[in-house]
Amino acid sequence: MRILNAESSLYSDDLYDNYKTVNPLSFFEKLQGIPIVSDRFGLMNQFSTFNLASTHDKTYLLNLKCYSVYNVQEFLNNAVDKRGKEILDKAYNDVKHIYLLWSGGIDSTAVFTSMLKSISEEQKKMFHVVMSPRGIKEYPLFYEKYVQDKFDIIWTNKKNFADVYKEALNKGYVVTGDCGDQIYGSHILETLPYWFSDYRDYLREVWYPNQNIDELIGMFEYAFNEYEMDIQKVHDFIWWMNFSCKWDVVSNSVKYTAKTYGDEIAFFNHKDFEIYALNIPHDIHVSEYREYKKDMKKYIYDFTGDKEYYIQKMKVGSSKTNLSGPKSMSFDILTENKKLVSYPIDEIKDCDYFEALKILNPIMKTILKEDFVMENSYAIE
Repeated sequence: MRILNAESSLYSDDLYDNYKTVNPLSFFEKLQGIPIVSDRFGLMNQFSTFNLASTHDKTYLLNLKCYSVYNVQEFLNNAVDKRGKEILDKAYNDVKHIYLLWSGGIDSTAVFTSMLKSISEEQKKMFHVVMSPRGIKEYPLFYEKYVQDKFDIIWTNKKNFADVYKEALNKGYVVTGDCGDQIYGSHILETLPYWFSDYRDYLREVWYPNQNIDELIGMFEYAFNEYEMDIQKVHDFIWWMNFSCKWDVVSNSVKYTAKTYGDEIAFFNHKDFEIYALNIPHDIHVSEYREYKKDMKKYIYDFTGDKEYYIQKMKVGSSKTNLSGPKSMSFDILTENKKLVSYPIDEIKDCDYFEALKILNPIMKTILKEDFVMENSYAIE
């Protein structure tokens, strides 16, 4: 997460006038569950409540769009294979253990599959599977065939999950299936039956009935036009908000959960998967309910031969906290000097900029005073 410019409008009371109707990013803030969000390509950040900076820019995005992918399934297969081998080799060369967080879900199973395809006997000695009993229930065949009695298993539960992750982060590389949802658009399935409705109508009818949100829609349209993105339907809109705004937060989720700093590797936080996501015809994202993530499921099927999982498996909310314990009611910002600062989510109203500002101002002032000496752009990783 990055915060731009301590001398910016972060502390300006005049900004409140711009948010009397609705916080420009409150739609996604509601979707994500936190009232602080950034567009990693930059354009929406100028409208963001807390002026969050981007990790990339519009040029980076447009360059990604320039790649031509003629066979999306083949491209994905190669990308997953390559990424798995690279991580295994990196850990082995760095003499680091790998702690793979496996839930039995599609993303983490694809990650596990990629590593099973290239792992050596020596690398197996440094490989650990972090999971809860729920993983067995979610994919019993995979557990029995590829995990049980074959790898060291570290079990998590509601009481020990944060400690397990913290210890793993301190000892080696923690590998997650994070950003897999963002490739396809997490929450898309939750927007039934509005998939093919105009996103503008969806915002007006579902999220902000009886409110004037023309300015909010205009901000989205401005960004989409600048990005040269054809975002019209709800499934396009939800996918884009995940791809552009939720990506960075998700890719660092283990550190937030464990409240520590360490070597976390979000498997799908890689350029190849960004290229893949931009080359999937948008209707494939949600053209049929059980086809959600079908390319990723096909990758698993080609290895396991498990046709039932390929056809029937649906997305399940299987994040680290869902697997092992209740969701934290605080959002943690990891600063440049490895300091964690938290604030309680439940005290901040989604659309109330002024109240959120009163809570966050003291925190931000503390961060800026203790962690930064530059005058312009300040990074919070």
